[in-house]
Amino acid sequence: MNVMKRNVMEGGALMHTLKRLRLKKGLTQEELADILHVNRTTVTLWENGTNKPRANMLVKLSKVLRCKVDDLLCSET
Repeated sequence: MNVMKRNVMEGGALMHTLKRLRLKKGLTQEELADILHVNRTTVTLWENGTNKPRANMLVKLSKVLRCKVDDLLCSET
């Protein structure tokens, strides 16, 4: 039985996941920021790990990036 463990990410891991999902969707930081009604700098700060999105923004991000909130917060090991 192959069971994947999901661990809650540290702040740095979120940046890689967010950037990867954004690029997979074909969005620039500016385009994602416009969709979310935030500044591009905000997206940059999330992606470089300086800041983390608030809970309500995680829900919006998951809808835009077509993923689960868990996908943004957890890594598979």
